[in-house]
Amino acid sequence: MLPCYRRRTHRFVASLRTGALLALSLSTGEGVALSADSSPAGIAYVSGGFGEEELEELRRISPSYNLSLTFATRGGAYVGYVDIRILDAGGEVLVDTQAEGPKFLAGLPPGVYRISATHGQHQVQQTLTLDTGRQRSLTLFFAEPTQMAPAE
Repeated sequence: MLPCYRRRTHRFVASLRTGALLALSLSTGEGVALSADSSPAGIAYVSGGFGEEELEELRRISPSYNLSLTFATRGGAYVGYVDIRILDAGGEVLVDTQAEGPKFLAGLPPGVYRISATHGQHQVQQTLTLDTGRQRSLTLFFAEPTQMAPAE
């Protein structure tokens, strides 16, 4: 993809997502603390999901985003505070943030992306393709945290 075309695509997506971010900030009630933002590349994203109210709000707004990530350990426990990097096919970093909860939604233009997620000392990478008009849902599993032996 040509660099100028990529910039125009990101600006277009950013303008579409600005409305979604505004709607999110206006519609969340007290007690629902989702983290909504957009990256310097103009990619809108939101994270959260600790607590039933946050999960319900994320389910409600999920159709506005074409990427849905869930973070869990291999044992099935949900995890938050996951460092996320999303790179496009050319290696440009589009999103570099920390997901505060076990759910992360992003609005990206159609294309191929590399997702890198880090929780503690464990990193997971996944390459995926996003198509027009379809949401892609993915659960990223991390190794169980290692337990330190108590000091004697």
